[in-house]
Amino acid sequence: MSEYCNHFQAYLRFLPLKTVHRCASILFSPFLMSLLFNILLIYQRHPRFERPLGVVWYAVLYCNVLGCIVLDWIV
Repeated sequence: MSEYCNHFQAYLRFLPLKTVHRCASILFSPFLMSLLFNILLIYQRHPRFERPLGVVWYAVLYCNVLGCIVLDWIV
């Protein structure tokens, strides 16, 4: 595991600081965490997607994706 961390740190040294900051803010943003959580909820509720997804689920996913895009644009 430490070897992987060393490779990752070496890779980060070659990236511009703005790129690193943007990637970190997107990866650890609450919008993305919420999006992943909602996808898991949908998958748990519809494991084989036999029934159509409700409008509410689409609205929640749309708001989260839109939030990720806005956060990326601001940062």
